[in-house]
Amino acid sequence: MVMDFLRRSVRRAAAERGLYLSVTTLLALGIGASTTVFSVVDATVLRPLPFPEPEELVFLTATLEGSDGEIQNFLVSPANYVVMRDRSTAFRAVEAIRASAFDLLADGEPVQVSGAEVTPGFFEALRATPVAGRLLTETDVDDAVAVLGEGAWARHFGRDPGVVGRTVDLGSVPTRIVGVLPDHLALPRETEVWRTFRPEDVRERDQHGGGLQVIGRLASDVALSTAQADMDRIAGRLRELYPRGNSERGIEVQDLKDSFVEDTEGALRALLASVLIFMAIACANVSGLLLLRVRRRASDTALRLALGAPRSRLLAGALLEGVGMSAVGTGAGLALAAVAVPRLHGVLTVVPPGADPSALDPRVLAAAAILGAGTAVAFALGPALVAAAQAPDAFLGRGRGGTASRGQRRLQQATVGLQVALGVLLVVTATATLGRFLDLTGTRPGYSGTDAVVLRVGASSARYPGFAERSAFFFGLSERFRSIPGV
Repeated sequence: MVMDFLRRSVRRAAAERGLYLSVTTLLALGIGASTTVFSVVDATVLRPLPFPEPEELVFLTATLEGSDGEIQNFLVSPANYVVMRDRSTAFRAVEAIRASAFDLLADGEPVQVSGAEVTPGFFEALRATPVAGRLLTETDVDDAVAVLGEGAWARHFGRDPGVVGRTVDLGSVPTRIVGVLPDHLALPRETEVWRTFRPEDVRERDQHGGGLQVIGRLASDVALSTAQADMDRIAGRLRELYPRGNSERGIEVQDLKDSFVEDTEGALRALLASVLIFMAIACANVSGLLLLRVRRRASDTALRLALGAPRSRLLAGALLEGVGMSAVGTGAGLALAAVAVPRLHGVLTVVPPGADPSALDPRVLAAAAILGAGTAVAFALGPALVAAAQAPDAFLGRGRGGTASRGQRRLQQATVGLQVALGVLLVVTATATLGRFLDLTGTRPGYSGTDAVVLRVGASSARYPGFAERSAFFFGLSERFRSIPGV
């Protein structure tokens, strides 16, 4: 019986190519858009951070109220960090990160890698687990040791397990590799190598220094509000210790996950709602098309019912036909999503650790399959129930030259009206979706990116250990760039 249904469905698809093309196109657009946005929302907003007890992790920043009343956030100075670490009572750990870049020399030519200098307890606070070897600990504070990222391990050492314990030249300092960190645990994201530093030894230790990202892990059963009160107390103490740099500054405690997604979460959720509305509209339009097809097939349906065909068989055939349309539409939609997801991912400026919104994972594929199956039932079964509920003589008595009944005319008029209403709603939804997408892309930078080249330049902390040395390096570099014709 299934083969009979399949043969009949293929014949109908060949006879109604335009209808099938319209239906599968609407489904592909709806499922493709829904899957694309859900993939990014799932990866960046819905999933927790890939660390144990991620709800305990927080991000701490210095704050200053601007002239317009808006609170601005800043990185923390080394001197302020030391006070925050030593005087806090609501935290198990308060650790710091200083972004850097290192020249890595192993066997061949030196390569520049994206790096981070972290306080010794950084990885213990995250409770991260290495791929190989171990991670940095408090005992490494005075040793020249480092941890490689998994990507750097593969690119520069061919995933050689013997790299653990090997000494390499890192920023002109002989450094021993003690372990490898999985890329999905990298913090900051895309960091390739980590080594320890002591904020107490940083030259610009006074309150005017900056550049430290600070994370903390809350003590057991400590609420975010309690941690904020603790940092408010410390901010008051900082104003006493360093009044010149902290007279109007505070400290904000924020959930670590929220610190990554706060600028895009609202727009992404609204974008997801918009595409789901678009999906509902697409399904309604498909149902409208199939209802019109019911009108065209009325005599055939009535004849089959009059000859004794069970209504259940008609419903099963319609459902199987809908599943076929849905399968084609879902496949095309996933193909569209595979192309669109990396592009939408490129719009995001900040992505949490562990998130990979540039690829379709099994959760997203399962959601797309459920969505496709649901739409098959929604748009195929409804019109089939309408057709099967008709009395056979209502169609047979009308014949080829007959006229539609009053109820059927009302159904046709209602279908046309529904199409118009949904068309208007589709325009409104598309406008809202475009607005949310523009929110994600941000404001115009005020310059043209044509013929622009982006460089990542880092000053090795071994060669340029202080703020003055690094400032002189970057100032001299910018002057050399300005002297190049056309730059």
